[in-house]
Amino acid sequence: MYVFAWVLPGLAFPCAHCIVCMSYEILCYYAITAQLFALQVIRITNISSNATSSLFRVTTRTGEEREYDIIIVAHPFIDGQNMEQFVGFGEDFRSLSRPYHRTLAHIIKGVPNHSHFGYASVSDMPRNIFPIGKNDFYNGLSLLRPVDGSDPSDVYKVFANHKLTEEELSTLFSSREEVHVVDWLAYPEYNTQMVYPSFKIAEKVYYVNPIELAASAMETAAVSGTNVAYLALHEWMGHDHLIDNMFVIEEKHIKIEL
Repeated sequence: MYVFAWVLPGLAFPCAHCIVCMSYEILCYYAITAQLFALQVIRITNISSNATSSLFRVTTRTGEEREYDIIIVAHPFIDGQNMEQFVGFGEDFRSLSRPYHRTLAHIIKGVPNHSHFGYASVSDMPRNIFPIGKNDFYNGLSLLRPVDGSDPSDVYKVFANHKLTEEELSTLFSSREEVHVVDWLAYPEYNTQMVYPSFKIAEKVYYVNPIELAASAMETAAVSGTNVAYLALHEWMGHDHLIDNMFVIEEKHIKIEL
C-alpha cells in the first residue's frame, strides 16, 4: 500500500479534512497539486479518542508517521500476501482477503504459426483467438494495436496460466524477435459463493476493491473509486441524503459514464 496525500498552498501538513470540506469545483482546481508519497505502509493505527471522531496514524517502512482523518484502501486484500497492519480497530481486515488468479501475459514480436491455427496465411487469421480445449496450454492470442491508433503490427499478446516454454512458443509462432513476460495476479478466483464486502469497512475507512469480486476491470475500478470518493465526501460533510444520489452536487448533474 502506498500513501497519497494532497499538499495545498498555505497548508504545512496534508490532511484528509483539507480535501473533503471543499466544493466540487475547488477539488477539481486543486487536483493538479495531488502528490504521491511513494512510501510503503506497514501499519495503520486508529488513535481516535472517542467514538464520534476518527484519526489515524499511518506508519511507513522507513519509520515516517503521518496522521489522517480518512483512510482509503486502494488495493485488494490478497490471500498469501503481506498486508499492512491495522491496529486499534474492532474489525479483522484479514477476513477481506481473497485468492487471486495468476495470469502471465506474454508480449511477443513475431510471426504466428498460421498452420497451427488452421489458416493458409497470417493475413487470414482473426485478430483474437481463444481456445476452448481442456488441454490447451494458453488462454488467448491477440494482435495488438499501437497506442497511436495506427494499423496493427506484428506484436501479439498471449495469456497463459504459466510461463510458456520454448516448445510452446514455437508451436504458436514460426519466428520470434522479442518476448516479454508479465507475471501478475490479475483478478479474483470467482465462484458461485462470492461474498461481497462493503465499501466502508470501518468508521472513516473505505475500501475501493469490493466491486472487483463482481467484475474485475479498469472501468469498474474507476466507477468504484468514484463511488468511494463521493461516499467519503458526503459522510464527512454530513450530507447523508446525498449518499444514494452521489452524482448530484450543488444542483449540477455530473455525467460520469465511461
